[in-house]
Amino acid sequence: MATREQIAWAGLLITGVLIYGSHSVLLSLCKVDGQIPFHSTSVVVLIEAAKLVLSLVMYLASGAQSSSQFSHCTFIKSLSYAVPALLYGVNNNIIVYAQEHMDPASSQVLGNLKIVTTAVWYRLVIHKRLTWQQWLAVGLLGMAGMCYGGAQVRQSELIEHDVHKPYLTVTGILLMLVYCTISGAAGVYTEYILKRQSQTPLHLQNIQLYLYGVSLNMLAFYSSTWNSDHAAKKFFDGYSLWTVIIIISQAVIGLIMSVVMKHGSNIIRLFVISCAMIANAVLSMVVLALQPTANFWLAFVMVLFALHLYYQKQSCVSYLTKFFPV
Repeated sequence: MATREQIAWAGLLITGVLIYGSHSVLLSLCKVDGQIPFHSTSVVVLIEAAKLVLSLVMYLASGAQSSSQFSHCTFIKSLSYAVPALLYGVNNNIIVYAQEHMDPASSQVLGNLKIVTTAVWYRLVIHKRLTWQQWLAVGLLGMAGMCYGGAQVRQSELIEHDVHKPYLTVTGILLMLVYCTISGAAGVYTEYILKRQSQTPLHLQNIQLYLYGVSLNMLAFYSSTWNSDHAAKKFFDGYSLWTVIIIISQAVIGLIMSVVMKHGSNIIRLFVISCAMIANAVLSMVVLALQPTANFWLAFVMVLFALHLYYQKQSCVSYLTKFFPV
């Protein structure tokens, strides 16, 4: 019989899958005349602020405050949290701009290239070894992304897109490659510092991370709007109910991923990301009436096969059986 811990962990992972899979769909629902109507940096600022407030509330509610904990939070040590904060801030803006050059399902398929970049960063930074089956899976996943991307590129980006069919541009592919590279680096580095400072409570670590996140992204917002065409654009221009939902959902998924990386690993994080592709495909068909082409389904099958190879002897199996005993 499942324990409370097992049920909580299962709920955490399922929630993460659903939120992650719905992100690109929510961004599409925000579009006005095919364009994102709000300033992406302002949304990122509010997401980081929401995560900061939630982390502070949970830390105070835990009643675990002590002077010894704060002794570990020196300014020099806190600087290590500025690196992932900067990387996440850049990536959160890239993914918004990328949505203007592709449909949600395409974004989710290409987003699985995070497995490739994360595996490489793991090998370089944490020196994690992969079996030949896992490297084969990584290569297959990369081929699936390139195959799908190459088949969907239009020779002219001026063609009016049918909202019910997948579309993808060269700019979209380049943005997703940058996004996945930064995502892998940010995820591996975040896990590294969260576990290296294991004596510090997770909520306190998150407070430091999100303080830098709010500060850096606020600076980015004012830098991008200062003395430019966007100078007159107000912070909340273009916001809607869907924008608010995005802010709340992204704040929640950020906290969920921090728990996963602190007490699990980036392998579990990739498991969530991969399963989110299925959730995204279903949501795209139900909400947006998207009609995937044969190219999409070919890439979809290749990704599923790659995931099978990657995870069949992966450490995530031991994590899952730990929480879901057979």
